[in-house]
Amino acid sequence: MRVVGPINPRFTCFAYALRIERLPQYNELVNRFAHGALASSRFIVGMIERGHIRAAPTTALSAGRVVIYYNGERLTHAARIVSDDVLASKWSGNEVYQHALWEVPSSYGDHYQVVEVPPPDQTATLLAAWVEENPPGN
Repeated sequence: MRVVGPINPRFTCFAYALRIERLPQYNELVNRFAHGALASSRFIVGMIERGHIRAAPTTALSAGRVVIYYNGERLTHAARIVSDDVLASKWSGNEVYQHALWEVPSSYGDHYQVVEVPPPDQTATLLAAWVEENPPGN
Protein backbone atom coordinates (compact mmCIF):
# COMPACT_ATOMS: atom_id res chain seq x y z
CA MET A 1 0.00 0.00 0.00
CA ARG A 2 1.20 3.50 -0.75
CA VAL A 3 -0.12 7.06 -0.80
CA VAL A 4 -0.66 8.33 -4.35
CA GLY A 5 -2.65 11.51 -3.71
CA PRO A 6 -2.83 14.23 -1.03
CA ILE A 7 -5.66 14.89 1.42
CA ASN A 8 -8.43 16.69 -0.45
CA PRO A 9 -11.85 17.32 1.16
CA ARG A 10 -13.43 18.24 -2.21
CA PHE A 11 -14.19 14.65 -3.18
CA THR A 12 -15.16 11.26 -1.75
CA CYS A 13 -14.04 7.73 -2.54
CA PHE A 14 -17.08 7.52 -4.83
CA ALA A 15 -16.16 10.61 -6.87
CA TYR A 16 -12.61 9.27 -7.14
CA ALA A 17 -13.68 5.75 -8.15
CA LEU A 18 -16.00 7.20 -10.80
CA ARG A 19 -13.15 9.39 -12.12
CA ILE A 20 -15.10 12.65 -11.81
CA GLU A 21 -13.11 14.44 -9.09
CA ARG A 22 -11.12 16.54 -11.58
CA LEU A 23 -13.92 17.38 -14.02
CA PRO A 24 -14.95 21.04 -14.19
CA GLN A 25 -18.65 20.09 -13.96
CA TYR A 26 -18.02 18.21 -10.70
CA ASN A 27 -15.97 21.05 -9.21
CA GLU A 28 -18.65 23.58 -10.16
CA LEU A 29 -21.17 21.50 -8.18
CA VAL A 30 -18.83 21.34 -5.18
CA ASN A 31 -18.38 25.12 -5.31
CA ARG A 32 -22.11 25.75 -5.76
CA PHE A 33 -23.17 23.55 -2.86
CA ALA A 34 -20.01 24.07 -0.73
CA HIS A 35 -20.02 20.34 -0.13
CA GLY A 36 -17.37 17.77 -1.06
CA ALA A 37 -19.55 14.70 -0.40
CA LEU A 38 -21.97 15.12 -3.30
CA ALA A 39 -21.04 11.77 -4.80
CA SER A 40 -22.27 9.73 -1.84
CA SER A 41 -23.23 6.12 -1.25
CA ARG A 42 -26.85 7.21 -1.79
CA PHE A 43 -25.88 8.49 -5.25
CA ILE A 44 -24.15 5.18 -6.05
CA VAL A 45 -27.18 3.18 -4.89
CA GLY A 46 -29.37 5.38 -7.09
CA MET A 47 -27.11 4.75 -10.09
CA ILE A 48 -27.31 1.00 -9.46
CA GLU A 49 -31.11 1.12 -9.12
CA ARG A 50 -31.40 3.07 -12.38
CA GLY A 51 -29.08 0.69 -14.23
CA HIS A 52 -26.24 3.18 -14.78
CA ILE A 53 -23.88 1.01 -12.74
CA ARG A 54 -24.01 -2.69 -13.58
CA ALA A 55 -22.35 -5.78 -12.23
CA ALA A 56 -19.38 -6.76 -14.36
CA PRO A 57 -19.80 -10.05 -16.23
CA THR A 58 -16.96 -11.52 -14.15
CA THR A 59 -15.37 -10.71 -10.81
CA ALA A 60 -12.01 -10.26 -12.53
CA LEU A 61 -10.21 -7.11 -11.44
CA SER A 62 -9.84 -5.40 -14.82
CA ALA A 63 -8.55 -1.86 -15.24
CA GLY A 64 -11.35 0.62 -15.80
CA ARG A 65 -13.85 -1.20 -13.62
CA VAL A 66 -14.75 -0.29 -10.05
CA VAL A 67 -14.94 -2.33 -6.85
CA ILE A 68 -17.79 -1.50 -4.47
CA TYR A 69 -17.37 -2.67 -0.88
CA TYR A 70 -20.25 -3.63 1.41
CA ASN A 71 -20.53 -4.04 5.15
CA GLY A 72 -23.57 -6.28 5.40
CA GLU A 73 -26.07 -4.74 2.99
CA ARG A 74 -24.64 -1.22 3.40
CA LEU A 75 -22.52 0.14 0.56
CA THR A 76 -19.47 1.64 2.27
CA HIS A 77 -16.63 2.31 -0.16
CA ALA A 78 -15.52 2.27 -3.79
CA ALA A 79 -12.14 1.90 -5.50
CA ARG A 80 -10.82 2.22 -9.05
CA ILE A 81 -9.22 -0.88 -10.49
CA VAL A 82 -5.82 0.18 -11.79
CA SER A 83 -4.55 -3.26 -12.85
CA ASP A 84 -5.17 -6.94 -12.14
CA ASP A 85 -4.17 -6.70 -8.50
CA VAL A 86 -3.92 -2.96 -7.79
CA LEU A 87 -6.75 -0.66 -6.76
CA ALA A 88 -6.75 3.04 -5.88
CA SER A 89 -9.18 4.74 -3.54
CA LYS A 90 -9.66 7.67 -1.23
CA TRP A 91 -10.04 6.70 2.40
CA SER A 92 -12.56 8.84 4.26
CA GLY A 93 -11.17 12.38 4.46
CA ASN A 94 -7.64 11.14 3.97
CA GLU A 95 -5.26 10.61 1.09
CA VAL A 96 -5.69 8.49 -2.01
CA TYR A 97 -4.02 5.10 -1.63
CA GLN A 98 -2.97 2.38 -4.04
CA HIS A 99 -3.73 -0.96 -2.43
CA ALA A 100 -4.66 -4.60 -2.88
CA LEU A 101 -8.32 -5.71 -2.85
CA TRP A 102 -8.51 -6.39 0.90
CA GLU A 103 -5.88 -3.89 2.00
CA VAL A 104 -8.58 -1.49 3.22
CA PRO A 105 -10.00 -0.63 6.65
CA SER A 106 -12.11 -3.50 8.03
CA SER A 107 -15.02 -1.09 8.52
CA TYR A 108 -15.45 -1.05 4.72
CA GLY A 109 -16.90 -4.54 4.99
CA ASP A 110 -16.36 -8.15 4.13
CA HIS A 111 -17.66 -8.48 0.58
CA TYR A 112 -17.47 -6.61 -2.68
CA GLN A 113 -18.85 -6.37 -6.18
CA VAL A 114 -16.96 -5.57 -9.38
CA VAL A 115 -19.00 -3.14 -11.48
CA GLU A 116 -18.90 -1.28 -14.77
CA VAL A 117 -19.59 2.44 -14.60
CA PRO A 118 -20.53 5.07 -17.19
CA PRO A 119 -17.89 7.40 -18.66
CA PRO A 120 -16.90 10.25 -16.33
CA ASP A 121 -18.68 12.99 -18.33
CA GLN A 122 -21.95 11.04 -18.25
CA THR A 123 -21.49 10.34 -14.54
CA ALA A 124 -20.96 14.05 -13.80
CA THR A 125 -24.17 14.87 -15.67
CA LEU A 126 -26.04 12.20 -13.69
CA LEU A 127 -24.60 13.62 -10.45
CA ALA A 128 -25.74 17.14 -11.36
CA ALA A 129 -29.31 15.86 -11.88
CA TRP A 130 -29.11 13.83 -8.65
CA VAL A 131 -27.96 16.83 -6.61
CA GLU A 132 -30.82 18.94 -7.98
CA GLU A 133 -33.29 16.25 -6.86
CA ASN A 134 -31.45 15.49 -3.58
CA PRO A 135 -29.67 18.64 -2.36
CA PRO A 136 -27.10 18.16 0.42
CA GLY A 137 -28.63 18.41 3.88
CA ASN A 138 -32.00 17.01 2.84
